Amino acid sequence: MRERSASNYVDVRESRVAHASMLLACAASDCVASCDTAARGEGCTRDRAGAAACGDICTTQESRVIMGAIPTSPRSALYAWAQAHIQPWTDHAEEIGLTDQLATEYAGLVLAYQAAAADAEAARQAAEVATRDATAAFTAMRRAVTANVSTIRTFAQRQPKPDEVYSLAEITPRQEPSALPPPGQPTNLSVSLVSATGALQLTWKCVNPVGAAGTSYIIRRKLPTETTFSFIGVTGERRYVDNTFIAGPDSVQYNVQAQRADSAGPLSEAFIIRFGRTGPGRELNIESAGTAATAATGTSATKRKVA
Repeated sequence: MRERSASNYVDVRESRVAHASMLLACAASDCVASCDTAARGEGCTRDRAGAAACGDICTTQESRVIMGAIPTSPRSALYAWAQAHIQPWTDHAEEIGLTDQLATEYAGLVLAYQAAAADAEAARQAAEVATRDATAAFTAMRRAVTANVSTIRTFAQRQPKPDEVYSLAEITPRQEPSALPPPGQPTNLSVSLVSATGALQLTWKCVNPVGAAGTSYIIRRKLPTETTFSFIGVTGERRYVDNTFIAGPDSVQYNVQAQRADSAGPLSEAFIIRFGRTGPGRELNIESAGTAATAATGTSATKRKVA
């Protein structure tokens, strides 16, 4: 690809320089005058090949008027303006206050910019090709590094002294991924009554290891008449609605445990909820909720009437 880009660079530059030479030759001829005649409908006095060769210089009278104002941008507009004025300034140098030398130098500077611009464009294209080549080469190198290191490590594991192979290759042994710690312990349990049903909704916080995924939470419950906690459900969120609790007991306890497929975290502290009945309708309400240490001053919830 580099040989192709160098060849393209030479081809583009030679083409642009040849075109510039043609323009200079047109500037020294009576081509514009001939084309002015054609613009007036009188026909061009030069042969068709000559008129075609002067395509960038031979302009109509209307174009001349447009080219009268010096453009400030873009660069291509100023270049076109400068190029179009080679012919008239060369033909009428003394009549417009220039010398033949100044007119000739001006034409040379315009053509020099044309060649330089062609060189810059060819260089830009070559740089793009070189950048693509470098990127492709880096990708190939990186793949070779990965493949060779993998091959060496596989070979080393089959040898009686793999450390010697690693030492000779000057690479580190394959590091087995370390197991993630178990899930965290649920804390800050709280409770509220679901407005629509009067069911108990538990929420909690739990800090799990970075990178851990697939954590779920097991919820267990214990009524006053029971001696152990019983499983009531599992959820992938840090909240759970207990729709199976039937009003009647004056208290209930819950605990929550986080788990993943390969490990389980510690149990939360037992969360105690105490109920009361007040008012004409004997509405059920949460008098206190919290761990054993905080239940006496725990959260209170909106009263809910139980049918």
